[in-house]
Amino acid sequence: SLPYLAVCHEIHGPCEKNANSGLAWRLEKDRPISWHGGNAGAFSAFLGIDREAKKTVAVATNYGLVNAEQIGFAMLK
Repeated sequence: SLPYLAVCHEIHGPCEKNANSGLAWRLEKDRPISWHGGNAGAFSAFLGIDREAKKTVAVATNYGLVNAEQIGFAMLK
């Protein structure tokens, strides 16, 4: 709700077929979910925020075969 944070969750361009791009966030088209994920080597992480359901999920793993985004979205949805 703070103006300087709200700009991060506004659409700034297309990203992929089911998400747009905000400032450092991907914004789902079908639900008000802002998320960011990443991986390096055997580490991966996901942070997702569902503003409508007032739910936040953080997943971090140090095992390369785990998909942190898939786990995070399963917990959000």
